[in-house]
Amino acid sequence: MDAAIEGEVGLTPNRTPFYRVLPVEKTLTGETKQVNVDQAVSDPRTVLPLDIASEMVKAEPLVAVADCYCRAARKIVGKDCGHPLETCLTFNELAETLLEAGLARRIDHAEALQILQGCEREGLVHFVDNAEGRIRSLCNCCPCSCILLSVLKRDQGNAGGPSRYMIRYSGKNFPGLELCAELCPMDALSYNGVLTVDHKRCIGCGLCVSRCQELGHEGVLRLVPRGKHPRIHKSNEALWKQITRESAVGLIMNKIKGIKD
Repeated sequence: MDAAIEGEVGLTPNRTPFYRVLPVEKTLTGETKQVNVDQAVSDPRTVLPLDIASEMVKAEPLVAVADCYCRAARKIVGKDCGHPLETCLTFNELAETLLEAGLARRIDHAEALQILQGCEREGLVHFVDNAEGRIRSLCNCCPCSCILLSVLKRDQGNAGGPSRYMIRYSGKNFPGLELCAELCPMDALSYNGVLTVDHKRCIGCGLCVSRCQELGHEGVLRLVPRGKHPRIHKSNEALWKQITRESAVGLIMNKIKGIKD
């Protein structure tokens, strides 16, 4: 258990991530196109329903909430990080399974959205199934306890992948900008009088953008579409078929190379 708690789990040799990041919803304003000197309009093509957490949640008939496994496991061994436990949303068949086992409680859409908003205030990152259509789970992860962020910080992208967005910095400075940098779960931002951005580490969660908005500095940091969007599979079935194929090939190649599982 300790290895899993610390994020040192042995991952299957797939390339396709199980989960992907969903940005903080209020930061998805779309890329701005200049129409004339006095007017700017947002391009709605940059914001799709598959990016909007609230639309996904409200589309599912059955919603349940369970404790975060990662934080609960750390708490058991005396390593409680202090973030809330009841943050993992499950839907439909998966929700039914957990409800029958007594591992979750049923909630309505309004409470589910309140949980998402509370997680954003806590600086937690939304992770959802890396597929379109019906979703099975939506986790809210912290960098101090959760495996998905732990493996991403080690540059392993086969568990969780970035969102379709990344941050863009205007270059403007202001008192409190360091607070936006401190919120980054990937250490993609650093502040030493000036802000430095490591775009390779940015997962497009939007937490830093949200903090800047709260501080009244709209536009200093903003989310823009990535040049190359990560692939999102058409369904959970298609996603897991792909992961199964990649894992099987990877395990065979590891055995050929003499690499132990």
